[in-house]
Amino acid sequence: MTVLVPARCTSDLPNEFREHHVAEPKIDGSRYLFYIGSDPTGRHQGNTLLSRHISKVDNLPVDKTGHVIGLKNPIPGLTGTVLDGEVFFKDFTYTQSILNCSTANAIERQKDGGILKYHVFDCRVFRGEDISGLPLSKRRQVAEAVVKHINLPNVSLVPQWPHDRIQEMFNLIVAAGGEGAIVKDVRMGYGCSWAKMKKSYEISCFISGYKPGNGKYSDSIGAIAVSIYNDGKPIEIGFASGFSDVVRAEMNKNRDKFLGRIVDVYAQELSAGLRLRHPTFLRFRDDYAQVDCTLVRAKEAFKQGAKSRRIR
Repeated sequence: MTVLVPARCTSDLPNEFREHHVAEPKIDGSRYLFYIGSDPTGRHQGNTLLSRHISKVDNLPVDKTGHVIGLKNPIPGLTGTVLDGEVFFKDFTYTQSILNCSTANAIERQKDGGILKYHVFDCRVFRGEDISGLPLSKRRQVAEAVVKHINLPNVSLVPQWPHDRIQEMFNLIVAAGGEGAIVKDVRMGYGCSWAKMKKSYEISCFISGYKPGNGKYSDSIGAIAVSIYNDGKPIEIGFASGFSDVVRAEMNKNRDKFLGRIVDVYAQELSAGLRLRHPTFLRFRDDYAQVDCTLVRAKEAFKQGAKSRRIR
Protein backbone atom coordinates (compact mmCIF):
# COMPACT_ATOMS: atom_id res chain seq x y z
CA MET A 1 0.00 0.00 0.00
CA THR A 2 1.24 3.49 -0.82
CA VAL A 3 1.35 6.40 1.62
CA LEU A 4 -1.87 8.38 1.28
CA VAL A 5 -2.22 12.15 1.59
CA PRO A 6 -5.02 13.39 3.90
CA ALA A 7 -7.57 15.62 2.18
CA ARG A 8 -7.94 19.26 3.16
CA CYS A 9 -10.95 21.56 3.27
CA THR A 10 -10.71 23.29 -0.10
CA SER A 11 -14.33 23.99 -1.03
CA ASP A 12 -17.02 26.60 -0.73
CA LEU A 13 -20.41 24.95 -0.26
CA PRO A 14 -23.31 26.72 -2.07
CA ASN A 15 -26.36 27.24 0.12
CA GLU A 16 -28.57 26.00 -2.71
CA PHE A 17 -27.41 22.47 -1.83
CA ARG A 18 -27.68 22.91 1.93
CA GLU A 19 -30.18 20.06 2.31
CA HIS A 20 -27.29 17.74 1.41
CA HIS A 21 -24.92 19.26 3.97
CA VAL A 22 -23.89 17.76 7.28
CA ALA A 23 -21.48 19.07 9.88
CA GLU A 24 -18.95 17.49 12.19
CA PRO A 25 -17.09 19.17 15.07
CA LYS A 26 -13.70 20.61 14.13
CA ILE A 27 -11.37 18.91 16.59
CA ASP A 28 -8.31 20.90 17.64
CA GLY A 29 -5.93 17.97 17.57
CA SER A 30 -3.46 16.39 15.15
CA ARG A 31 -4.49 14.75 11.89
CA TYR A 32 -3.45 11.10 11.39
CA LEU A 33 -4.29 8.27 9.02
CA PHE A 34 -4.59 4.89 10.71
CA TYR A 35 -3.41 1.97 8.54
CA ILE A 36 -4.74 -1.30 9.97
CA GLY A 37 -2.42 -4.26 9.56
CA SER A 38 0.09 -2.46 7.37
CA ASP A 39 2.83 0.15 7.30
CA PRO A 40 3.15 1.84 3.90
CA THR A 41 6.47 3.37 4.94
CA GLY A 42 8.03 -0.07 5.49
CA ARG A 43 9.29 0.80 8.96
CA HIS A 44 7.60 -2.09 10.77
CA GLN A 45 4.85 -4.69 10.65
CA GLY A 46 1.29 -4.20 11.85
CA ASN A 47 -0.85 -1.13 12.41
CA THR A 48 0.53 2.33 11.70
CA LEU A 49 -0.61 5.81 12.68
CA LEU A 50 0.92 8.31 10.26
CA SER A 51 0.91 12.10 10.28
CA ARG A 52 0.84 14.25 7.16
CA HIS A 53 4.01 15.89 8.47
CA ILE A 54 7.37 14.55 7.34
CA SER A 55 10.04 13.39 9.77
CA LYS A 56 13.40 15.17 9.56
CA VAL A 57 15.09 11.91 10.50
CA ASP A 58 14.07 9.70 7.56
CA ASN A 59 11.92 11.93 5.28
CA LEU A 60 8.88 9.73 5.87
CA PRO A 61 5.54 10.62 7.47
CA VAL A 62 5.79 10.91 11.26
CA ASP A 63 4.73 7.66 12.98
CA LYS A 64 2.97 7.91 16.35
CA THR A 65 1.38 4.46 16.55
CA GLY A 66 2.72 3.77 20.03
CA HIS A 67 1.57 7.09 21.45
CA VAL A 68 -2.16 6.25 21.26
CA ILE A 69 -2.86 3.41 23.64
CA GLY A 70 -4.31 0.30 22.02
CA LEU A 71 -3.59 1.15 18.39
CA LYS A 72 -0.62 -1.23 18.15
CA ASN A 73 -2.84 -4.19 19.03
CA PRO A 74 -3.69 -6.55 16.13
CA ILE A 75 -7.17 -6.01 14.65
CA PRO A 76 -8.23 -9.24 12.87
CA GLY A 77 -10.53 -8.91 9.89
CA LEU A 78 -9.64 -5.33 8.95
CA THR A 79 -6.21 -5.64 7.34
CA GLY A 80 -5.84 -3.13 4.52
CA THR A 81 -8.29 -0.64 6.02
CA VAL A 82 -7.31 3.04 6.32
CA LEU A 83 -9.14 5.49 8.60
CA ASP A 84 -8.83 9.26 8.69
CA GLY A 85 -9.15 11.14 11.96
CA GLU A 86 -7.77 13.42 14.67
CA VAL A 87 -5.74 12.51 17.75
CA PHE A 88 -6.94 14.66 20.63
CA PHE A 89 -7.68 14.75 24.33
CA LYS A 90 -8.41 17.62 26.71
CA ASP A 91 -6.87 20.46 24.65
CA PHE A 92 -4.33 21.19 21.93
CA THR A 93 -1.47 21.84 24.35
CA TYR A 94 -1.91 18.57 26.23
CA THR A 95 -2.29 16.61 22.99
CA GLN A 96 0.92 18.03 21.56
CA SER A 97 2.82 17.47 24.80
CA ILE A 98 2.04 13.76 24.52
CA LEU A 99 2.68 13.41 20.79
CA ASN A 100 5.97 15.29 20.94
CA CYS A 101 7.68 13.14 23.55
CA SER A 102 9.07 9.61 23.36
CA THR A 103 6.71 6.64 23.23
CA ALA A 104 7.65 5.53 26.75
CA ASN A 105 7.12 9.01 28.19
CA ALA A 106 3.86 9.38 26.26
CA ILE A 107 2.41 6.27 27.88
CA GLU A 108 3.62 7.33 31.32
CA ARG A 109 2.17 10.84 31.05
CA GLN A 110 -1.22 9.53 30.02
CA LYS A 111 -1.50 7.59 33.27
CA ASP A 112 -2.00 10.87 35.11
CA GLY A 113 -3.22 13.30 32.44
CA GLY A 114 -5.68 11.12 30.54
CA ILE A 115 -5.59 8.90 27.47
CA LEU A 116 -5.32 10.30 23.95
CA LYS A 117 -8.31 9.52 21.76
CA TYR A 118 -8.54 8.86 18.04
CA HIS A 119 -11.60 10.60 16.60
CA VAL A 120 -12.52 8.97 13.28
CA PHE A 121 -14.37 10.94 10.60
CA ASP A 122 -13.78 8.94 7.43
CA CYS A 123 -12.72 5.64 5.91
CA ARG A 124 -10.60 5.82 2.75
CA VAL A 125 -9.79 2.17 2.19
CA PHE A 126 -11.74 -0.86 3.43
CA ARG A 127 -9.97 -4.23 3.50
CA GLY A 128 -7.73 -3.18 0.63
CA GLU A 129 -10.48 -1.64 -1.52
CA ASP A 130 -10.31 2.09 -2.22
CA ILE A 131 -13.73 3.51 -1.29
CA SER A 132 -12.78 7.20 -1.47
CA GLY A 133 -15.03 7.61 -4.52
CA LEU A 134 -18.14 6.50 -2.65
CA PRO A 135 -20.45 9.23 -1.30
CA LEU A 136 -19.82 10.35 2.26
CA SER A 137 -23.10 8.79 3.39
CA LYS A 138 -21.81 5.33 2.39
CA ARG A 139 -18.28 5.84 3.74
CA ARG A 140 -19.76 6.96 7.04
CA GLN A 141 -21.56 3.63 7.37
CA VAL A 142 -18.31 1.76 6.71
CA ALA A 143 -16.39 3.93 9.22
CA GLU A 144 -19.04 3.29 11.86
CA ALA A 145 -18.78 -0.47 11.36
CA VAL A 146 -14.96 -0.36 11.48
CA VAL A 147 -14.91 1.66 14.72
CA LYS A 148 -17.39 -0.78 16.26
CA HIS A 149 -15.16 -3.70 15.20
CA ILE A 150 -12.02 -2.07 16.66
CA ASN A 151 -13.87 -1.81 19.98
CA LEU A 152 -11.45 0.45 21.86
CA PRO A 153 -12.74 3.02 24.37
CA ASN A 154 -10.44 5.71 22.96
CA VAL A 155 -11.43 5.19 19.31
CA SER A 156 -14.76 6.73 18.32
CA LEU A 157 -16.67 8.12 15.36
CA VAL A 158 -17.14 11.89 15.42
CA PRO A 159 -20.77 13.02 15.75
CA GLN A 160 -22.53 14.37 12.69
CA TRP A 161 -25.51 16.71 12.35
CA PRO A 162 -27.99 17.37 9.52
CA HIS A 163 -28.18 20.70 7.72
CA ASP A 164 -31.00 22.10 9.85
CA ARG A 165 -28.92 21.78 13.04
CA ILE A 166 -25.58 23.07 11.76
CA GLN A 167 -25.86 26.62 13.10
CA GLU A 168 -27.28 25.42 16.41
CA MET A 169 -24.45 22.96 16.95
CA PHE A 170 -21.83 25.48 15.82
CA ASN A 171 -23.05 27.88 18.51
CA LEU A 172 -22.88 25.15 21.15
CA ILE A 173 -19.36 24.13 20.10
CA VAL A 174 -18.06 27.69 20.25
CA ALA A 175 -19.81 28.35 23.58
CA ALA A 176 -18.00 25.31 24.98
CA GLY A 177 -14.64 26.64 23.78
CA GLY A 178 -14.39 24.64 20.54
CA GLU A 179 -13.12 25.88 17.18
CA GLY A 180 -16.15 25.27 14.98
CA ALA A 181 -17.25 22.63 12.50
CA ILE A 182 -16.45 20.97 9.19
CA VAL A 183 -19.33 21.12 6.71
CA LYS A 184 -19.54 18.39 4.07
CA ASP A 185 -21.81 17.30 1.23
CA VAL A 186 -23.03 13.73 1.85
CA ARG A 187 -23.23 13.03 -1.90
CA MET A 188 -19.54 13.60 -2.55
CA GLY A 189 -16.38 11.51 -2.48
CA TYR A 190 -13.51 11.76 -0.03
CA GLY A 191 -12.14 15.30 0.27
CA CYS A 192 -14.73 16.78 -2.09
CA SER A 193 -16.98 19.63 -0.90
CA TRP A 194 -15.44 20.00 2.56
CA ALA A 195 -15.45 23.47 4.12
CA LYS A 196 -14.38 24.79 7.51
CA MET A 197 -16.97 26.63 9.56
CA LYS A 198 -14.81 28.39 12.12
CA LYS A 199 -15.42 30.81 14.91
CA SER A 200 -14.04 34.20 13.95
CA TYR A 201 -13.69 37.60 15.52
CA GLU A 202 -12.98 40.81 13.63
CA ILE A 203 -10.00 42.77 14.96
CA SER A 204 -8.86 46.19 13.74
CA CYS A 205 -5.09 46.71 13.59
CA PHE A 206 -2.47 48.39 11.42
CA ILE A 207 0.19 47.07 9.07
CA SER A 208 3.59 47.28 10.74
CA GLY A 209 5.76 45.13 8.49
CA TYR A 210 5.94 42.26 6.02
CA LYS A 211 6.99 38.64 5.94
CA PRO A 212 8.65 37.32 2.75
CA GLY A 213 6.67 34.88 0.65
CA ASN A 214 7.53 31.28 -0.27
CA GLY A 215 7.06 29.19 -3.39
CA LYS A 216 5.08 31.07 -6.02
CA TYR A 217 5.28 34.17 -3.81
CA SER A 218 9.03 33.96 -3.15
CA ASP A 219 9.57 37.34 -4.87
CA SER A 220 6.64 38.99 -3.10
CA ILE A 221 4.94 39.44 0.27
CA GLY A 222 3.92 36.33 2.15
CA ALA A 223 2.05 38.00 5.01
CA ILE A 224 1.60 41.36 6.71
CA ALA A 225 2.66 42.01 10.28
CA VAL A 226 -0.22 43.57 12.21
CA SER A 227 0.01 45.63 15.37
CA ILE A 228 -2.09 47.46 17.93
CA TYR A 229 -1.37 49.91 20.76
CA ASN A 230 -1.04 48.87 24.37
CA ASP A 231 -0.60 51.70 26.87
CA GLY A 232 0.41 53.98 24.01
CA LYS A 233 3.10 51.64 22.65
CA PRO A 234 2.74 49.60 19.42
CA ILE A 235 2.92 45.82 19.82
CA GLU A 236 2.93 43.26 17.03
CA ILE A 237 0.17 40.67 17.47
CA GLY A 238 0.60 38.42 14.44
CA PHE A 239 1.08 37.88 10.72
CA ALA A 240 -1.97 37.79 8.47
CA SER A 241 -2.38 36.53 4.92
CA GLY A 242 -5.44 35.61 2.88
CA PHE A 243 -5.46 38.64 0.58
CA SER A 244 -5.92 38.33 -3.18
CA ASP A 245 -3.03 38.22 -5.64
CA VAL A 246 -4.07 41.68 -6.87
CA VAL A 247 -3.81 43.15 -3.37
CA ARG A 248 -0.57 41.27 -2.74
CA ALA A 249 1.00 42.68 -5.91
CA GLU A 250 -0.12 46.22 -5.08
CA MET A 251 1.31 46.04 -1.56
CA ASN A 252 4.54 44.54 -2.84
CA LYS A 253 5.03 47.46 -5.24
CA ASN A 254 4.10 50.10 -2.65
CA ARG A 255 5.25 48.74 0.69
CA ASP A 256 5.92 52.11 2.29
CA LYS A 257 2.51 53.37 1.20
CA PHE A 258 0.73 50.51 2.95
CA LEU A 259 2.73 50.64 6.19
CA GLY A 260 0.47 51.99 8.92
CA ARG A 261 -2.72 51.38 6.98
CA ILE A 262 -5.65 50.05 9.01
CA VAL A 263 -6.95 46.57 8.29
CA ASP A 264 -9.53 44.26 9.79
CA VAL A 265 -8.48 40.66 10.24
CA TYR A 266 -10.33 37.54 11.24
CA ALA A 267 -8.83 35.66 14.18
CA GLN A 268 -9.87 32.79 16.41
CA GLU A 269 -8.48 34.08 19.68
CA LEU A 270 -5.89 36.31 21.35
CA SER A 271 -3.37 34.30 23.34
CA ALA A 272 -2.06 35.16 26.80
CA GLY A 273 1.11 36.23 25.02
CA LEU A 274 -0.93 38.74 22.99
CA ARG A 275 -0.68 36.91 19.67
CA LEU A 276 -3.62 36.36 17.33
CA ARG A 277 -4.40 32.76 16.44
CA HIS A 278 -4.85 32.15 12.69
CA PRO A 279 -5.27 35.81 11.66
CA THR A 280 -6.63 36.23 8.12
CA PHE A 281 -6.93 39.46 6.16
CA LEU A 282 -10.51 40.68 5.80
CA ARG A 283 -10.48 44.27 4.47
CA PHE A 284 -8.86 47.68 4.55
CA ARG A 285 -10.71 50.41 6.38
CA ASP A 286 -10.37 54.18 6.29
CA ASP A 287 -12.68 55.10 9.17
CA TYR A 288 -10.13 54.13 11.82
CA ALA A 289 -6.87 55.77 12.86
CA GLN A 290 -3.90 53.93 14.29
CA VAL A 291 -4.68 55.26 17.76
CA ASP A 292 -8.08 53.55 17.55
CA CYS A 293 -6.40 50.15 17.23
CA THR A 294 -5.85 49.26 20.87
CA LEU A 295 -5.54 46.18 23.03
CA VAL A 296 -8.64 47.28 24.94
CA ARG A 297 -10.73 47.29 21.75
CA ALA A 298 -9.26 43.99 20.62
CA LYS A 299 -10.20 42.32 23.90
CA GLU A 300 -13.70 43.80 23.65
CA ALA A 301 -14.06 42.26 20.19
CA PHE A 302 -13.27 38.82 21.58
CA LYS A 303 -15.92 39.22 24.26
CA GLN A 304 -18.59 39.61 21.62
CA GLY A 305 -20.31 36.60 20.10
CA ALA A 306 -18.25 34.60 17.62
CA LYS A 307 -19.29 34.72 13.99
CA SER A 308 -19.51 31.57 11.91
CA ARG A 309 -17.39 31.74 8.81
CA ARG A 310 -17.03 29.15 6.07
CA ILE A 311 -13.57 29.21 4.60
CA ARG A 312 -11.36 27.03 2.46
